[in-house]
Amino acid sequence: MKKLAPVVLAGLFFGVLSWASAGMVSDRFEPFDSETGFYLSQFILSAFAVYAGYRLGVVALLSYLVAAHVGMNIYAYLFGDAEHRAWVLLGLVTTILLLVIPLIFGLIGKSAYIIRKKYNGS
Repeated sequence: MKKLAPVVLAGLFFGVLSWASAGMVSDRFEPFDSETGFYLSQFILSAFAVYAGYRLGVVALLSYLVAAHVGMNIYAYLFGDAEHRAWVLLGLVTTILLLVIPLIFGLIGKSAYIIRKKYNGS
């Protein structure tokens, strides 16, 4: 569990940052409401997901994504308006969709690691 603590903290951090970034690059609060915000959010989440999948493994990748999910929802609940807080359950469900692309990139990272290990023997 101690090995996963930094990964969980990274997930919380990048989850918050990914949600906050949408508002930094657009006039929208939610990543889904801005194309630029959406892609920036996905890049932020996916960059560490590739690293987690490649270097740390699938358990770390999934731990990271769960923590990122929690971080996104904490940010939306704390800094959103009354409507965001009222729709917290909907937010919990829809933010799962924001984790699909980072999951794919994380699994690509893990696949790259397996392929490198198989063909390099290291």
